[in-house]
Amino acid sequence: MKESKSIIEEIENSKKYDAVLMTTFNIEFSFFERYLLHLYLNNSIRHINVFVDSKQLNESLKDEMPLHFGKKYYVSPIDINGAFHPKVILMLGANKAKLIISSANIKMSGYMTNNEIFQTFYYDENNKEYESLIYESTEMFKKLNLMTEIPDRGTQKLLDKFKINQPTEYCQTRLLTSIDDSIFHQLQFLIHDEIKEIKAAVHFYDQHLTALEQLQETFQCKNTKLYIQNELNTFPVEYNKKYKKISNQSITVFDSILVDGKQKSSFYHGKVFEFVGKNNTYIFYGSANCTANALMRNKTENGNVEC
Repeated sequence: MKESKSIIEEIENSKKYDAVLMTTFNIEFSFFERYLLHLYLNNSIRHINVFVDSKQLNESLKDEMPLHFGKKYYVSPIDINGAFHPKVILMLGANKAKLIISSANIKMSGYMTNNEIFQTFYYDENNKEYESLIYESTEMFKKLNLMTEIPDRGTQKLLDKFKINQPTEYCQTRLLTSIDDSIFHQLQFLIHDEIKEIKAAVHFYDQHLTALEQLQETFQCKNTKLYIQNELNTFPVEYNKKYKKISNQSITVFDSILVDGKQKSSFYHGKVFEFVGKNNTYIFYGSANCTANALMRNKTENGNVEC
């Protein structure tokens, strides 16, 4: 299957799906309705539900009034103490599914101009390599639907109807969310190797580097490399200079990223971690930045919901 170079292209090429469930931290309704909704409806997708952080939804509605909200698609606000922050697309059809995990919010910048990361996973009766991911994603959306003030019956019925077995074997590719357990605790459970190096390419850091320090201590690895975009990050330079949490030699500052042979200097919004072990390498990516709220806490501990 040909690899898509953008999420919009991936959506455009999604045929014979009946429904789509999406999550985002914030949303631009003008972009969603003009581009994504148009593509979904053109592909005969009729059940569309967008789960969004309730506080960010209120801010969006101050700026613009969507035309088709509640008519051609549903919006399900999630109200938690932390941030509702995952960026997931799940498409469901007759015995088939497509899952997109990304760092992009539903905005023009997220889908068109930023440097973002995403990966697509496919499932059907003849391709069950990522059955566990699809199962975990349907379970995640069941929980999210129940977290809304008024759960959508259509979404619940859709998820119940989509029959997929819970895998009994351990799978190398896992879907991690911080609804019930912190991302950090799940990483401890999944990583069994001696970690030689930790790499991170994210935009947002907490101001005391709490999450970074916790990762270093837990995996007993001070050999850390950070990749940070010049002037477009929240890395606490003065704090690090004072307490020397990480050396300047371990930080790579970049202005642009090489994409298709060309340097792209737009805002890097991806979130990628790499744990290089003695025997294995673990790649962790999606919505979580290097902060305590994103990595160290779950929803009930007033942390974010990430994926």
